[in-house]
Amino acid sequence: MAVTYDFAGKTAIVTGGSRGIGKAVATQLARSGADVWTWDADPLPARGIRSQTVDVTKAGDIREALAEIAAETGRVDILVNNAGYLGPYRGFEAFDPAEWQRIIAV
Repeated sequence: MAVTYDFAGKTAIVTGGSRGIGKAVATQLARSGADVWTWDADPLPARGIRSQTVDVTKAGDIREALAEIAAETGRVDILVNNAGYLGPYRGFEAFDPAEWQRIIAV
């Protein structure tokens, strides 16, 4: 039995929505009728999904992206806060404190 949802008329934002789990969530929301916007630091195009370049650690990026969405749709109904950042591949003890701050902030 397939699970289906009706998100027609809803506006959704998926942070980190260009790849992996975020892309899968964004795609399913779009299939379910939502007007989907992905926020990503390095966005990739996807059919039926609008993308914005947004660094979720920067209030100005968020403010500008929300203003654009509000101008077009007037609302945000769904937020999937999926953005993540793991930093370079290395041992736990080798991370610089500034890199840890970036990981935590995202």
